[in-house]
Amino acid sequence: MVALTVLTSAAPDSALYLIASIAAGAGAVLGGIVCKFTLITRAGYQQGFALPKLPRRGSGTRAR
Repeated sequence: MVALTVLTSAAPDSALYLIASIAAGAGAVLGGIVCKFTLITRAGYQQGFALPKLPRRGSGTRAR
């Protein structure tokens, strides 16, 4: 959030603008990684999910 505030107040050719851009990009990437990690780990702990009928391999019909 601070990096985005600095981006709006810094001149586009300054070093501060470059550092703030890198920080904002790194923050976005880190946020995506944390979100995906949380989603996958919570889905891994999900219990009770089952398909009602699983297909049999190679039979062409559904399991009974």
